[in-house]
Amino acid sequence: MPDIGKTIIALCMFGTFTFGVFAGVQWGRAGIARIEADWAAERARLAGETNAALERVREFERAGEALAARLFETERAREALGEEKDREISRLSTGRPCLSVPVTRLLNDRAAAGAVPAPAQRTARAAAGAAADPDVRWATDADVALWARHAQEQYDTCRARIAALNSFFSTAARVME
Repeated sequence: MPDIGKTIIALCMFGTFTFGVFAGVQWGRAGIARIEADWAAERARLAGETNAALERVREFERAGEALAARLFETERAREALGEEKDREISRLSTGRPCLSVPVTRLLNDRAAAGAVPAPAQRTARAAAGAAADPDVRWATDADVALWARHAQEQYDTCRARIAALNSFFSTAARVME
């Protein structure tokens, strides 16, 4: 009988081992299936987040392009109006000296504190006067009017660009919410 006991023990051990292997394989398969399911869910989540981020970038691009187009049109209209104003200033101005030689020299001296840029352009009358006497550097009424018009145009351009930036970042803030 001792051989039967050993056989029974061997069969029990073999059964336990076989059950353990079978259970381990099943548990391993379940673990792998769970990991694969988690990985697929994570890939889907990341794909969704990536697509959402990509759509936000596209929306930023569309908003930026629309703002750039509006800004371009605004600047073109401002330039056309500026050219018309330049023609009218030339037509309406008399070319008489408006700022004396010392004042004009002070304004044109870039080394001076708070230097003002030279007038944008000289009228034909001012150029003729300067050609007659090269030391005369007075500014005509047309020079002053053109300088003021150009300063106003630069200010308006800057203001429009800042408004466009504010609009873009307002759009960006709404998209990011």
